[in-house]
Amino acid sequence: MGTTNPLDQAVNRFLQKWANDYKGTLQHAFRVGGHQFHGGSKWRSLKFSTIKSKGHAVILVKTGTLSDGFKIKSDNLTIMVSNTVPYAHFHQFGKGVPRRKVIDFTPTDKSRLLKTMKLELEREVNGTTNRIVSR
Repeated sequence: MGTTNPLDQAVNRFLQKWANDYKGTLQHAFRVGGHQFHGGSKWRSLKFSTIKSKGHAVILVKTGTLSDGFKIKSDNLTIMVSNTVPYAHFHQFGKGVPRRKVIDFTPTDKSRLLKTMKLELEREVNGTTNRIVSR
């Protein structure tokens, strides 16, 4: 259910954009083996036996199902990140396998989110949304 409050609508628009960007952050983590480039940790390396059986050393990727399974929804001033792949939580929480946090909302992510949201809300309040302001 949507809101009619203009500031809530502005926040929802921003959160939708941010949710789309965060999906890219998750995909990047799969390409580089963790969240080390934005304040998180690098995922633990694979054992040689795992590399041998998979035929490559890309962490958490065998078929692409896990990395493709992320859904990010933004509505009513919230963002929901989920993955319906049955084994996703085992990797996220390290249940029976080495822990490799796929969803890792780091302090750097939080800071970037808050700074960007502040700027977007200031633009909305000042009526400068979708306009380039020259200085």
